[in-house]
Amino acid sequence: MIGEAYRPALKRAALEAFEGQYDEHALAQKVDRATVEHQALTRIVSYRDE
Repeated sequence: MIGEAYRPALKRAALEAFEGQYDEHALAQKVDRATVEHQALTRIVSYRDE
């Protein structure tokens, strides 16, 4: 599930955070996908435990 959401989230992040300076492909080169997915899963699990 997280893997499927990565690309659309990256596209939204490129538009929102950088006002279109980067497209999703350029932004993808600047972040580590595995780290982002791991952090997302960690946040989901910690939120669920609250």
